[in-house]
Amino acid sequence: MAIVFNDKSDDFYERLLQITRNDENEIVLNYLGYEEDTYVIDKTNSSKIIDLIYGHNKQ
Repeated sequence: MAIVFNDKSDDFYERLLQITRNDENEIVLNYLGYEEDTYVIDKTNSSKIIDLIYGHNKQ
């Protein structure tokens, strides 16, 4: 997923967001190029995203 940011000088830049699922069925987010910084979404909210992406919850 590409996210476009606008800084205060009206310059636009883009970052690519990687969305993956771990073995515990939690969604893991990180920006490409910044893989050491990850964000894990709790299982309850991850299941909602998994349902949206896959059409059903694979647990």
